[in-house]
Amino acid sequence: MLGELLRVAVVGFASPLHSEASWRPTWRACLQELKSAGLEVVEALIAEPGASLKLPSGLQAVVAAVLTGGTSRQVARLLWDVGKPTLLIAFARHNSLPSALEARAYLRERGWARVLQAGPGWGLRAAELLKEAMKAREKLAGRVLAIGGASIDARLDPAGPEVLARRLGVEVEEVGLDEVGEAMKRVDSREVEEELKSLTRFVKLKEPVEAPVRLYLASKRLVEERRAAGATFNCFSLLPAVKCTPCIAVSRLIDEGVLAVCEAEAPTLGAAAIVHRLLGLPFFVANVAKVQGGIVLAHCTAPASLCSGGVEAVPHFESGLPAALDVELKLGQVTLVALSKRLEGLMVSLGRVRASSLKEEGMCRTQAFVEVGDPMGVLSASPGGHFVLAYGDLRPSLRKAAEALGLDFREVGEKVLR
Repeated sequence: MLGELLRVAVVGFASPLHSEASWRPTWRACLQELKSAGLEVVEALIAEPGASLKLPSGLQAVVAAVLTGGTSRQVARLLWDVGKPTLLIAFARHNSLPSALEARAYLRERGWARVLQAGPGWGLRAAELLKEAMKAREKLAGRVLAIGGASIDARLDPAGPEVLARRLGVEVEEVGLDEVGEAMKRVDSREVEEELKSLTRFVKLKEPVEAPVRLYLASKRLVEERRAAGATFNCFSLLPAVKCTPCIAVSRLIDEGVLAVCEAEAPTLGAAAIVHRLLGLPFFVANVAKVQGGIVLAHCTAPASLCSGGVEAVPHFESGLPAALDVELKLGQVTLVALSKRLEGLMVSLGRVRASSLKEEGMCRTQAFVEVGDPMGVLSASPGGHFVLAYGDLRPSLRKAAEALGLDFREVGEKVLR
């Protein structure tokens, strides 16, 4: 798709206070610049004050030419539900730039919106920005099964599945507890036995894991049958119903190249999708357990591919159910990633895993001590209680991803010395 011409609609906005003669030449030059840059302009129109906007199907992006000031609210109202990456072009005259910036502030809540000031060769830059946005969205796009339902409280969570789909292209399909139970029943006992043999090659079993393995195989089959991109697990509704945890499922699926995330929250799922589907990396979703000289991260599972030592299957910390994984994570440089609750901003912090498999009581089983430059600063800036941890200095890649997705990018903490 991206090798073809990008199909865009161009909508011009001008205040009635400005004469048409003052902005019409800019409008003509704008259209010519975009066409010369290789964009397929399938529709070009000047927005009428108070009118609604009907755009043709098959569009990939919208370019808003902010020709004059006094148009910011009109731009925002008209493009509020467009559901496509939107590039606002600002010009050097007629108070165009401040109106474009105001419109962007409104539209950022709805998805990808950027301002580009027209200058020499700006059309090529516009095409580049839009193609990067489309490429990122295409890599992220896909359905994720929320096994046990999505963990969303409409009173508290400003961004649910619909915002995740609009901003990142990640759609959530809920799988109810009855469906999960039926899928587990369909798993043949011989499949469970074969998987147990495979598991014991790299996991020390201190806990019976037949039920968690059955849940893993059922989840994998659901993902395959529904042609989904991955799965997220609503642990706190799932555990009482199926009497086991999805910890083995999460670990195994990630190592098989499938996006798999604990807790079914939109921000954590979004951050994990960026790391996994855009950067192609395995990851560890972790609670911030405590701050003491650095940050202790802990959760109930991690992919074995991040392990440098052993993996143990042990009782789940909070429920005692089978089974959590104690994964001894590799030492080395890592990047901590989190998305804001409204899915508008990406926070990152560089760190270094100094110790793992801490076996501290009173917290989840996979544990790591991560040194960061400013532990309290990271804690204060954290948009929630979870981080996605991946290995390496990913700041340049994540900054580029944030730009392509229209997310604010914030780096917290000083660089950790070797």
